[in-house]
Amino acid sequence: MIKAPGKTNGYYIQDIETNAKYKLSRGKGRINFPKEVRELIYDTAKGKCALCGRKITYENMTLDHIVPLAMNGADDVSNLQCTCEACNLFKGSVLPDDFMERITEIFLYQMDKKQSKRLLWKIVHKLLNKMV
Repeated sequence: MIKAPGKTNGYYIQDIETNAKYKLSRGKGRINFPKEVRELIYDTAKGKCALCGRKITYENMTLDHIVPLAMNGADDVSNLQCTCEACNLFKGSVLPDDFMERITEIFLYQMDKKQSKRLLWKIVHKLLNKMV
């Protein structure tokens, strides 16, 4: 059977050969990782968000797929990282390098907006642009 496009979420498809109906839903097939696995990922990250570095409690931890499932990432422990909810939502279905590029652009834009007249920022901005 051919995979239906992403915009069919919540709709039914019908296989005309077998007359079977399938409800399409987002997130179908995700593995619900046991508590032991979640604790292992949390402990490996030392209780910090892998994206922003903030300390988070185990209860507030979300598991993020490093390579998103939407980009054919594996629903496997080796593809998971400990993140805070805000970072996980912001990252969405973006690859890690693209996410870091997005964050860097936002940071440079916001700092430029607020500090553009300061000499120190002009020097730092030039240095950062050479690095990026």
